[in-house]
Amino acid sequence: MNPADLDAETFAADEYNKKFKRINIIFKSKIAVIGTKKFGGEIKDWLPFWGQFSKIDSDPNIDEADKLQYLIQATLPSTRARELVESFPPSKENYHKAIDSLKSRFGQDDLLVEFYVRELLKLTISMNSRDQKVKLPTLYDRIETQLRALESLGVTTEKYAAMLFPLVESCLSEEVLRAWQRNNSFNDKKEESRLENLMQFLKNEVEGEERINLAMKGFSVKDNPKIYSLKKPMHTAAGLFAGSQSSSNCAFCNEKNHESKNCKLALNLDLQEKTTLLAKKKCCYRCFKTGHMVRQCTNKIKCSQCQRRHYNVMCPELKPVVSTGSDKLVDKAVENSNGKFNTLANPTCSADVLLQTLVVYLYGNDGSFPVRALIDTGSQKSYITKEAVSKMSYEPIRAEDMIHNLFGGVESKQKHHLYKVYASSFQKDYHCSFEAYDQEKICIDIPTAISGPWTKEIEKKGIFLSDKEACLDYSASSVHLLIGADIAGKLLLEKS
Repeated sequence: MNPADLDAETFAADEYNKKFKRINIIFKSKIAVIGTKKFGGEIKDWLPFWGQFSKIDSDPNIDEADKLQYLIQATLPSTRARELVESFPPSKENYHKAIDSLKSRFGQDDLLVEFYVRELLKLTISMNSRDQKVKLPTLYDRIETQLRALESLGVTTEKYAAMLFPLVESCLSEEVLRAWQRNNSFNDKKEESRLENLMQFLKNEVEGEERINLAMKGFSVKDNPKIYSLKKPMHTAAGLFAGSQSSSNCAFCNEKNHESKNCKLALNLDLQEKTTLLAKKKCCYRCFKTGHMVRQCTNKIKCSQCQRRHYNVMCPELKPVVSTGSDKLVDKAVENSNGKFNTLANPTCSADVLLQTLVVYLYGNDGSFPVRALIDTGSQKSYITKEAVSKMSYEPIRAEDMIHNLFGGVESKQKHHLYKVYASSFQKDYHCSFEAYDQEKICIDIPTAISGPWTKEIEKKGIFLSDKEACLDYSASSVHLLIGADIAGKLLLEKS
């Protein structure tokens, strides 16, 4: 082979290699564009998008005109990013202009830092809301995502730890915070920032939880549904039954017709006697429930007298009331030692039955006051307690002598004063006025509606229960207003 032929063959091989490399570069570029996450103009998507497209941007073997076409393909149609890129004519000179416009619009460092800090704030707010429950591994991943994004933007922990640490700490639940404080008291790492210590603690907690799940898997009773599912979930209809169990008895007098926070016996005891009774029954001093101590109680209860976290009956400022014996519950509806009758025929109250109770507001010269009311269509008249009359400063219209026919044929003649009552619903969106007779006491304490699966069902249907523990901002459980058949029908027809 002569030298001329050899040179020609070598030249052809070089041209083939260059052409092959060119085709290979174009192929890889197209593959990169196809695999690139398309950008639509959302700030949260800029870092993932630019992290992939920067490979094409920095490749010197790709023509800039082709880069501009790849940039158009890497944006979502009908979005701000696509409109911005397509506003430049498709030429190699406009590629860098399009990139600079995208960066100035969506990729500014200060804008991205502000966005990820706001994401941490949103996470803090969502975690502090009662409705949202996030597991610790998911929470750790979310926090780590925001912190990594900030680090990629140059926000180092050394410079901004003082700002980021409170945000991250506020995302944690009370249980995790307590574990963090215990861990922080034992481990004093001065060479590291508090933020790094906190993230390392969360990482250890997440890894520990994974190890626990791995250790329990295959050996736990959870894998045996016959053992683990012995206790079936309560259905909606069963949730309506407010059956009295041993755990629902009053912690002070062991009665079932009232809650511990409304016990009249407790009013006659000093604080030391109450705590002694609760300690014997292993009840929490704050919520009166068993199974935990007061230090572990998460109930958000507030005393109306001292604003501390306990029921009013456990307030240190509450002095014992001297019992005269007239406040004791009677067992039958006959005349008591004072010669007075309860309005209702049956003075006993079963916690197994939900009565038609509600919370209303009474209005008088001194303002409004919430009271519990009972709708009793078995009573021909409506009644209001003398205590409520005195509090609202109502003036009597007239006095009438009435004969009460009680259960069992017992008759009682009493003198009542008639008053004009002004009331509204609990939401104060309905107001009315009617006449009611005064009465020393309407009935014994009636339990409020218990919370259960059925309460969520009726809330979805737009039904609001005012007479439940979550709605009461006062400690009295006595019924101060009885709405009889003379008024109940009119109210129900007007409301409907």
